[in-house]
Amino acid sequence: MECHAETTEPAFQPATAAAAGQAEAPVVEPDFGPEHGDAQLACADGVRLEKSAEGAEVEQSAPGAALTESPESIELEESVEGAEVEESAESFEMVEDDGGPPEVSVGGGADALAELGPSETPCSDSTEPAAALKDVLADARENCAADCRPEESPAPAEGALCSPLEKSSSLPLIDGPPEPEIVRRRRVSFPESDVSLVTGYIEPRNPLGAMYNASPEVISAAYRQSCHKHGSQPLPAVLRQIAALPVIGDRVESFSLRGLRLERAQCESLEEVLKKVQFNLVDVSGCGLDDDSAAAIFEMVEFYDSALAVSFGGNRLGVRGWQACCRMIKASASLERLSAEGVELYDQSAAALGRSLRLSPSLRVLHLEGCRLHGRPMALLIAGLKQSPALKELYLGENELGTGDGSMLGNMLKLNLRLDLVDLRINHFDNDSVSFLLEALAQQPASAKGEGLASLNLWCNRFTVKSAGCLAALLGRHTALETLNLGRNVLGDETLRVVKEALMGNASLRRLGLQECRLGCEGAVALAEILAGNAALQRVDLRGNGVRVGGLLALTRALEHNTRLLQLDLDPAGDEPERLMLHARIRDLCEANRQRSQPEEEAPRSDTILRRLSAAFRRVSLTCDAPAAAAAPARPRSTQ
Repeated sequence: MECHAETTEPAFQPATAAAAGQAEAPVVEPDFGPEHGDAQLACADGVRLEKSAEGAEVEQSAPGAALTESPESIELEESVEGAEVEESAESFEMVEDDGGPPEVSVGGGADALAELGPSETPCSDSTEPAAALKDVLADARENCAADCRPEESPAPAEGALCSPLEKSSSLPLIDGPPEPEIVRRRRVSFPESDVSLVTGYIEPRNPLGAMYNASPEVISAAYRQSCHKHGSQPLPAVLRQIAALPVIGDRVESFSLRGLRLERAQCESLEEVLKKVQFNLVDVSGCGLDDDSAAAIFEMVEFYDSALAVSFGGNRLGVRGWQACCRMIKASASLERLSAEGVELYDQSAAALGRSLRLSPSLRVLHLEGCRLHGRPMALLIAGLKQSPALKELYLGENELGTGDGSMLGNMLKLNLRLDLVDLRINHFDNDSVSFLLEALAQQPASAKGEGLASLNLWCNRFTVKSAGCLAALLGRHTALETLNLGRNVLGDETLRVVKEALMGNASLRRLGLQECRLGCEGAVALAEILAGNAALQRVDLRGNGVRVGGLLALTRALEHNTRLLQLDLDPAGDEPERLMLHARIRDLCEANRQRSQPEEEAPRSDTILRRLSAAFRRVSLTCDAPAAAAAPARPRSTQ
């Protein structure tokens, strides 16, 4: 009969009563077959050995087993996680299974079985009597005390046989849920006083530490080394400007790279110059900058506070380039002027620029000529202009602004009293858009001196005499307007007749531009009446109009009673003797007014540096000339 060894779980069944009642049971000799070979069995205390045809398996009890013996049998009891094991050590038991071969159970001590060789185990082919097995169990009982001491068993070697009792000691009980893991929580405490939190600190790096201590030679050497580091050639224009630097100690007037082709590496090399010298103006107009190279320049100016004014017109910037520019506007505390003529602004860039204008602490002058701002980009920009805290001058010429843009600008100017100058030359403002704009300006509330729009430039637009009523309302109500340029619009003599009363009563307007407005002798006579009753006008531009001798004579007589007009711009007299005489007389009267009048200290609407940066303020605001690339109307263009 073939023997089968059964692997049992932690709870074992005790020997049957029939087997316990027999004095001595015959020894059953299991046959494992030649294909399995002899099995070397090594067991600990309280072993139950079962072997099947597939191989041998040994079960070993954990420490703490209790061994008891009766005259008929020996019973082994173990407690492994609540499981009780009882085995009959007196004899083998044949366990018949309905569906398989009979099973053989062997009881005995672990040490005894270990001492037996492969041929002396109970499952071997020997025919020893059962008394020999009792002697083995007696020896096992004597060694039980030493083996059952509670000590940590070493981990079995890889590949060694382990009993199910050993395995079960590391497994959860089948009858109940697994024990929860113990989570050790760490506690963090802080001192009561904040002073003890900081144990030390390091002074931040001063980005301006290299300034005011470098000579032109040191700057030139550092620039050459930076060019070598970035793999670019030193620019001769940069070296010339470094060599011409004055003694370091104050801001240098300008650092101009206008028209030079600048790559990214060349822009990175300029850091050694911009971090050692501060300028009033950094000009990189027309340098072919892309987003990366422009961002490098903007970041240097922002970090090192290198310039009060930055001009980057004529470059092709995308969204990333404009975003870097907006970061510079928001973060720089010294940037006062930004010039971006001809750099196209799309929706996303216009929105970012509007947000940066709301947060800029210092930007006072913004040039956006030729940026295609009409429509939605203009609306997004105006949303930020309404709340700009520092902006004083806004230049929006050559942007094809039309009717809708005029209404948006009017709504912005109605409530914004911080803007001093708005330049809208060379746009498409017709009578409707100009009417929106002028009516909104007329509704600006009266404010303290220094607030409200001071200069409005509408040169070269498309409005006519139909806007004269709104113009008269503006001149009659607005108390802060000082410069008004209406040049190169088809106004005619009728416009001056409509606004005559408003101009005679206006006490704030200082400069009036009427260049190329299709005025004749009747318009000159109306202007003479205005000059006779106005005590505020200091300059009037009448160039490019058809004023003849009769008009010149009326102006001469008006100036004999006017002591405030300092300059009256007229076309050249030509060869006519009478015109030459009248021109000379007008010049003499204006010169006498300049000599009689005391030098007036005009209350500056901005600080000295802003006026130095805007040196062409009056020329641009009053006597504008169309650029060569602009599409001028069909009328003749004048020159200064």
